[in-house]
Amino acid sequence: MRDGLHFLFGREIEVIYKHYMKADFPEAELKPLTKIQNMTKDGYYEPYGLYEAGALQGYAFFVTGGEFCLLDYYAVLEEKRGGGYGIRFLKMIHRHYKEKGGIFFEVERPDEAVNAEERGIRERRIAFYRKNGLKETEIRPRVFGVGYRVMYLPCRRDESDEMLKAELDTLYR
Repeated sequence: MRDGLHFLFGREIEVIYKHYMKADFPEAELKPLTKIQNMTKDGYYEPYGLYEAGALQGYAFFVTGGEFCLLDYYAVLEEKRGGGYGIRFLKMIHRHYKEKGGIFFEVERPDEAVNAEERGIRERRIAFYRKNGLKETEIRPRVFGVGYRVMYLPCRRDESDEMLKAELDTLYR
């Protein structure tokens, strides 16, 4: 029985993509499955599943390279939300990447939400990340037409926004 954080392979990635990611993320924000598979095969993309009692509880996909990584997708399964899995998963991810300089999180900007409900969701997400050790930066990229605030989870050390922006630009490329 598998428990904890586990690297995902071939069919596992496909199942999570088709059954969960398509429901958890807007279509415009999803990379094509073949791109995710190719990036994983090429060694600069790391998909992980959080398992408990052998069952998937959540997933996180990262762009990796150099000293930092970028969280690309992160979700706890809908029926498991509110059960503390998000906090446990973040702690596992932080331990897993402890040798990295840090982890970037792109969070949708609350000021660009289309309505009050969406704005509230975005604000709660930022508050959750803040409460769990992420730091806010002044970095505000626009990726495929979506505006983000970049938050940062230091692993080995804290860095300046200028240095973080340079590292993030490298990961984007």
